[in-house]
Amino acid sequence: MFARSRRRIAPSLLLAMLLVFAVGPAAADPPLRFGFLPYLSSAELIRRYGPLTRHLSAAIGRDMYIHVAADYGSHMKAVIDDELDIAFLGALPYVRLVEAVGPRPLLARFAFNGEPSFRGVIFTAEAAPYRALADLEGRRIGVGDPRSTLSSIMPRHALGVAGVTVRPVPMTTHDNIILGVLLGELDAGAVAEEVFDENRHRGLRPIAYTERISTHVFVASPRLDASTIERLRGALLSLDRNHPDGATVLNAAGSAVSGFVAVADSDYDSLRAVVASFSEPPDGAPQ
Repeated sequence: MFARSRRRIAPSLLLAMLLVFAVGPAAADPPLRFGFLPYLSSAELIRRYGPLTRHLSAAIGRDMYIHVAADYGSHMKAVIDDELDIAFLGALPYVRLVEAVGPRPLLARFAFNGEPSFRGVIFTAEAAPYRALADLEGRRIGVGDPRSTLSSIMPRHALGVAGVTVRPVPMTTHDNIILGVLLGELDAGAVAEEVFDENRHRGLRPIAYTERISTHVFVASPRLDASTIERLRGALLSLDRNHPDGATVLNAAGSAVSGFVAVADSDYDSLRAVVASFSEPPDGAPQ
């Protein structure tokens, strides 16, 4: 459970911006907008997903560029208002999207180490004394946007089940949470397991893992024609680490990313059950 905290250790490092990254072949059609929520820095998202953007652009023969939202709220507004052609969504933002506007065409979801599920990590510095969730009672814990599944919703659920109340310190990205813990400005933090694993060598130690839920999902705008949607879906599902091009795309996306797999709306029912267990909406959304 989270107690309200007024303390912030740093101003937002992510300003509102539109990052244009034209990657595809020249075409008469206007370029497609590939939208990402800012769970990492803009530069890091460009690095991770530039190869994937080029792959999808080549697959459909159309220019495409990456758009990184200033925050979770503006990303969700762009998706709801149908301003993006393809959108990367965390599990909770996807659930909220369906609640707001109904189903959108689903393309694929991530598989991490062969599994289409993932979890969050509540962690601390290697030298810190905290060994169990109970040790975090009253401590400062870095968390992400309230709509972040793995850095906010699932850790909050885990702490609530354990009966532990902490002082949350809202941060803009998973990277900033990790930095706050490493600098000693936070007692602990909560991030996606893939992000934790990539930074563990810097002197971090896990305290607890959240329940597993379905991974991030890519959705398409209903404005896209059926043929384009099917080609985008096929281009994602066909990526294979055993093929050089596939390995390039997947390695850039993350060392634990093994590919993309089929997705259905029902894959997110377990998260819906977690959200329903809160006495009030965990992300500020209306009941």
